Amino acid sequence: MPYSMTGFARSEQKCDWGSICCEVKSVNHRFLDIYFRMPDSLREFELDIRNQIKESASRGKIECSFQLQVNPGKSQGQSYDTEAAIAVIEAAETIGGHIQNPAPINPLDVLKMPGVSSSVQIEPEELYAAAKTALGDALTQHQQMRLREGNEMARVILQRIDAIAEQVEIVKTVVPEIRAALKQRLLDRLEQLKVDADPDRLEQELIYQAQRMDVDEEIDRLETHMQEARNTLKEDKPIGRRLDFLMQEFNREANTLGSKSQAIESTNVSVELKVLIEQMREQIQNIE
Repeated sequence: MPYSMTGFARSEQKCDWGSICCEVKSVNHRFLDIYFRMPDSLREFELDIRNQIKESASRGKIECSFQLQVNPGKSQGQSYDTEAAIAVIEAAETIGGHIQNPAPINPLDVLKMPGVSSSVQIEPEELYAAAKTALGDALTQHQQMRLREGNEMARVILQRIDAIAEQVEIVKTVVPEIRAALKQRLLDRLEQLKVDADPDRLEQELIYQAQRMDVDEEIDRLETHMQEARNTLKEDKPIGRRLDFLMQEFNREANTLGSKSQAIESTNVSVELKVLIEQMREQIQNIE
């Protein structure tokens, strides 16, 4: 059950005083890297929020953001000191009397003056409870999206594994044919040269050529890696690093097959294997 490291989710929690919106975005990363965008009123709970995210992901670069919206006109929102505002206006008018053609007083500018307006603080525990709920919903959606993408990646990887299995069957078929062809070419060459070959020496040469072409171990290891990859894709835990290691082993066997190639057919198999392995590796880079 692979999970993608890429995902996005958004959840909003409504309260009497307004609402808090949580967004979770993630991309692939070698390790777990979490960073936040949140109002200062939530900073004291950052460690708890971080731990909540760690329970749902083990790898990836994750951005978690909170937007706080306070309902206008609510007692928990903005409060105004009318006396302070009048004092500011009177002071502005007094100073304006000494200025030629002063600009009109802007009420919004008055509200921005220190002491005129203030935000009544929402209870921290109440705010954190709402943020925790919004984050929990967002993480659930995030997990579901990552699982959908992970399953699609697994489907692609399994297709490539099946294609590798087809290439392995080709190798099993062509290698004996190549051996027989090499033996025949050697005998034909000796016949052309009119040379009476020592049977023992000829047998040694044929054994040597067969050893150079022996890919039974590589085939066995490829089949083992294919089965291990299939089994790994079924595991309900982070599997990205293990799959990445298997890709290295796949590539090692493909390179060995290429180095032992004695004919265009086996060379083509080695090239095709490398293409398939690289396609799997591209998918695995985004699996948790």
